[in-house]
Amino acid sequence: MIMAISTKDIAKKMFKYNKITKLWVTGLAVATLAGQALAEETLVVTASSSEDPTAPVKGIVATKTLSATKTAAGLVKTPQSVSVITRDQMAALDVTSVSQALRYSAGVFTEYRGSSNRNDEVFVRGFSYVPKYLDGLSYGATASSQTGTMDPWLLERVELVRGPASVLFGQVNPGGLISMTSKRPTSQPVHEIQFRTGNDNLAEGAFDLGGPLSDDGHLLYRLNGIARSQNSQVEIIKRRASPLRRR
Repeated sequence: MIMAISTKDIAKKMFKYNKITKLWVTGLAVATLAGQALAEETLVVTASSSEDPTAPVKGIVATKTLSATKTAAGLVKTPQSVSVITRDQMAALDVTSVSQALRYSAGVFTEYRGSSNRNDEVFVRGFSYVPKYLDGLSYGATASSQTGTMDPWLLERVELVRGPASVLFGQVNPGGLISMTSKRPTSQPVHEIQFRTGNDNLAEGAFDLGGPLSDDGHLLYRLNGIARSQNSQVEIIKRRASPLRRR
């Protein structure tokens, strides 16, 4: 059997195969280039640091609060006005009382008795004697119990919650409340000692020690204290303070 194939048919078949070959080669080249591009891409994963409201914060800007919701909630997501004064900010302001630490907070009136700092009396939003809490426990919740102060040297942070908060704290002032967080044991060693002297015969000594007690880091400790003596504006009055905390 003899088949006759014209030159025109041969040309069509060659053009068809040539076209398929070109398409296949082009697709292979595109796939190869895409594979090289994917291989050259670098995936960068950034781990977000979760701030602990009870742990030390580097700097003066805190991002979380513990008192507004009694959970580690972000300040930007908290539907209440909250100000946080960190340990570094208190050190920068050189405060000696909680009322001094709240000097620059909005809606707050402090130190209205002048140089007398026997009580941390703070006015918030026009309401006097806002209650104070230390580590979630009442530390002078009514006007009749506004006795004594907490030295900022013993605190990790001070939080000011503005507005009613009786749902979380019970009977509190409508103006707000002050929540203080004391220094707690940390896995990082802490060895700090300082001495100061200044005007009005100021003499002060403070220490802050902490870290792990066991090799596995399961047993931690924190010991801090401060002693201060200073004359006041009145010649016969002298201020002394010597608080000590251990955990």
